[in-house]
Amino acid sequence: ADLYARTGDRRWLALAERLYHRRVLQPLAARRDELAHLHANTQIPKLIGLARLHELTGRAEYATAATFFWETVTADHTYAIGGNSDREHFQAPRSTARYVTEQTCEGCNTYNMLKLTRHVYGWRPDAAAFDYYERAHLNHVLAQQEPSTGAFTYMTPLLAGAAREHSQPFDSFWCCVGSGMESHAKHGDSAWWEGGDTLFVNLYVPSVVEWRTAGARLALATRYPYESAVRVEVESLPAPREFALALRVPAWCHGTSVRLNGRTVAVEREAGYAVVRRRWQAGDVVQLDLPVGPRLEAAPGDEHAVVLFHGPLVLAADLGAADAPYALPVPPALVGDDLLTRVKPVTPSRAEYRTAGIGRPGDLRLVPFHDQ
Repeated sequence: ADLYARTGDRRWLALAERLYHRRVLQPLAARRDELAHLHANTQIPKLIGLARLHELTGRAEYATAATFFWETVTADHTYAIGGNSDREHFQAPRSTARYVTEQTCEGCNTYNMLKLTRHVYGWRPDAAAFDYYERAHLNHVLAQQEPSTGAFTYMTPLLAGAAREHSQPFDSFWCCVGSGMESHAKHGDSAWWEGGDTLFVNLYVPSVVEWRTAGARLALATRYPYESAVRVEVESLPAPREFALALRVPAWCHGTSVRLNGRTVAVEREAGYAVVRRRWQAGDVVQLDLPVGPRLEAAPGDEHAVVLFHGPLVLAADLGAADAPYALPVPPALVGDDLLTRVKPVTPSRAEYRTAGIGRPGDLRLVPFHDQ
């Protein structure tokens, strides 16, 4: 498809359209989820290719299949960290709580789901797409790498007491090592988007953008997701200019506020964004506050299986060294009527917490999953 886009030679388009796996793609085009027991990462690139073909041909059924697949996987087949698959395969929809094993969340799957997210979002900007993207980026992509060596996991296990197994320099260059390295070169590639006269801020990554369309330079400063404040400054603008700045408000976040040059302002709410539209000039500063703190989220299809978060960050407890097998006969549990009131901050700047009287067999220190 890309060869056709670059050359204009329709032979490549004809070939691309013949590479169509009917058994998988036709149900998706009819908006049917028949993914159970299919090898997960074999399917995702088929939909990325189909998404690209839609962009080149305009064929609606290609977009339908790609969008339905994205919606279905992110809603019904995705674990709390944004990854999918158990032992490389999809299971029945909304059943992830039954497959919390030592072989969850293949790295390449998330790498490819983020690619597909960029296509789907480009057709219809909606903050929900980047709620997923952020979840996967912060909790799976960051957890996949061992920071002291640069090694990567193939699977990122969610089973309590399971250790992450990382690649070795000379005998385990898996697919997930290659995609893992690429993922860590792409932390900023989807932070800012433009559409017409609107600049979208989708990932709150400290960064600077040169917005050529408007001749503007904007800088984003933040310690989110550890802290709530996101500051965007118009550093340079040749002349006052009207445009819209759209700031993603995560679906889990409540009580947000926006200040312009120090004063609270009313904003438009559209497709999950707080939109500030005005005549901007150099030096203008917008601050978005996204209150972060502990919260619970249920697994798809099982309200009794819950995950503890700090804002968008999955929290986890350290159960010992990776080279010391977990010895207890059952995993630890948190027991109480109102768990969140017994989760106490220890080091807020690092999203570190401690349980108070609700841990069994003992209380636990909780930190972001990717830090373990």
